[in-house]
Amino acid sequence: MSEENQNDIVEVEIGKKYLIGNYLKKMYVEREFFRHESNPNWIVTVEVGWRGGQVLITPTNQDEVDQLNNAQYAESDQEFDPYSFEEFEPDSTWDGCWTDYFFSESMPEEEQERVQAALEEDGDDGEEWLGYFSLLEERLGYRSFDMDTIIYGRVWVQSVEDES
Repeated sequence: MSEENQNDIVEVEIGKKYLIGNYLKKMYVEREFFRHESNPNWIVTVEVGWRGGQVLITPTNQDEVDQLNNAQYAESDQEFDPYSFEEFEPDSTWDGCWTDYFFSESMPEEEQERVQAALEEDGDDGEEWLGYFSLLEERLGYRSFDMDTIIYGRVWVQSVEDES
């Protein structure tokens, strides 16, 4: 989307598809949650911050229209949650800026240290680079159980022609 179109405010309507993105850089965050197979209270949250990202949303009711219209005027500390929409799908992300790991309070310190040490090595087991998902799932006994996306601050909105 061109920068001049990002400044336009779009009047959102029920049933129309829109491409949504973060107006400010480094304000698109994805979080994935992993639960340990034998200790379900042990949860690792992986947070990835992106310079930019986009989602597709089709508002299905007036509350969703209002939420999307208001997000075009949001302050930088306000959160926009695309997963709260009934018809939502991720589109793209680019230029990852950070990855942080968080642990549930119920996880023993020894387990936190074991997982943190493995993740800090970026999943490099000497033979291949696994990445955090494969490392947690294949080597450390955790399973992904949820994911969310948060856009902080103002969003830009662009109408999308439906391809169906």
